[in-house]
Order: sequence, then structure tokens, then C-alpha cells
Amino acid sequence: MPLCSASTGTTSLSQAAHSDALFYQPLNMDKALSEVKWKANTHYLHEQGVSSAVVQWTQFGDETFGGEHGWLASRLDLWMKQSPVWFGLYSDPEYFSAIDVPADEQRLYLDALLSKNEETLSAWTTWLDTRRERVAGLYLPFELSDYYFQTTASQHHLNHALRRFADNTTHPVAISVFINGVMPPETFAAWISSIQQTGVKVWLQNGRGTGALPKATVQRYIEALPCDVGIIDEIFHQESASPFKARPMTDAEKQKAQIAAEACHPHLTFSFRYWRPMPFPLPIP
Repeated sequence: MPLCSASTGTTSLSQAAHSDALFYQPLNMDKALSEVKWKANTHYLHEQGVSSAVVQWTQFGDETFGGEHGWLASRLDLWMKQSPVWFGLYSDPEYFSAIDVPADEQRLYLDALLSKNEETLSAWTTWLDTRRERVAGLYLPFELSDYYFQTTASQHHLNHALRRFADNTTHPVAISVFINGVMPPETFAAWISSIQQTGVKVWLQNGRGTGALPKATVQRYIEALPCDVGIIDEIFHQESASPFKARPMTDAEKQKAQIAAEACHPHLTFSFRYWRPMPFPLPIP
């Protein structure tokens, strides 16, 4: 994923003309979108300045979307003709409840989760090796938060596990983080830096789609971050948390909720499903 040029200025993420990467969360309902329409969409995104894709997962629980020979693999091949792809691995549907447990249980769960990611990677090894030049890196599809990793011990175990994973692959590795507000901004930034020292890239969700934290609070956290931390700009408006329900943000909502960041930060967008306009929009559950 290319970095933005270093600058002392700021950019409004809601008004940015390009995106270093665009997230895509595969759902089986997307299979109905023909390859012709898919190709039109990815060509349009490329013309809009999207320089790479982050496919958030290729396995969600027991769902593999057909694996190396399935519909998702064929759609990724089409997208790779336009831009490199960050390849997401295994996502656990029960992650948010499974990670929020006592320290001993959390360590066991985290190790098991990374093992499942290694299994998914192994299942796609041949496919990835034949497309290496178009694979930007691997994405670990579980979200970190200062709420889940408040203690030094839990942070050390996380970093050790991430380093072990990164050391066992030749691909770049990335993961995302969201802010809960448990740590002060400077402490949060130091924690993020410690994760990046494992060799894993960190991308921070700016949270404007969920609105979980006030915009001014998020701004303080972003301002404390080093420039090599990517910022994920949310372009959806959450209507319900449980079950999750969202729609694309309107231009007026984007303007109202915009969060500025130093131009040096890599800029990512969440997500393909909510990007408008689009020649053939993806269905929204």
C-alpha cells in the first residue's frame, strides 16, 4: 500500500480524492453480481483513485466462499487486474465475545485465532504464490482495541503472537484497531507503535460511521499517532448495532462528520459496499 507523501498539512478524509486502499467484506449475496458488473465496478474504483483493495476475509467461520476455485477467487482475479489486493484470512464470527475474557483465556483464544489464520493461509498458498506480484500483503481480520488489551501483560502476549505470525510469512501483514477511549491518546499511540515494531502494519478506524466516540475525541487520538499508521475512513452510517445495520453516508453526513488527519497517513476507506456512486452497487444486508 503506497504511503501518502510526507506533509505538515492535513487532509479531510471525507473529501479526499483518492484512497490508498478500499475494504471489501465478502458476503455470499455478492455472488449474484456478474463478472461483467464486477469488472465495471473495479474499473470505476481504479479511475476514482483507489490504488489497492483490502479483502477483509476469505473465510468467515465455516464459510470459505468456494476457496481457491470459488466465486470470490474469480472476483479477486478481476480486481487484481486493476490493483493489488491485501488478502484477508480467517474471521471468527464470535470474535467480539471470545476476546473479551479473562487474561488466561484470552491468551489461549488469541493463539488459536492466529492458528486458524495460518490454516486459511495454507489453504490458499498455491493461489497466492501464482499471483504474488498482485498481492499487496495479508490482512488479519480481527480488530484490536485498547479495551481488550489494557494490561502490559496482554499487550506483550499480543505483540509476541503477531511477531511470530509475521516472521513466518514473506508477505507484509496488516491489522486494524479501533478506539475505545480506555487509554489516553499518548498511551494509545505508544501501544500502536509497539504493535508496528512487530512488523505488522496498523490501520486505525476513525469511527465516524459508528459514532461511538465524539469527533473531537477521535481527533485527539489521531493527532497523537505516528505518520506510518493508516487511517480507515468510514463512509457508512450505522443505524443499528445489534444486529448491525448501516447505509451509505450522504455527502452532507460526510461533511458534518469529517475528521482531519495529517496528509502523511496512509488513507483507507471502509467500504466497497457503501461507496457511492457506483455503477453496480453491492447489496446491503
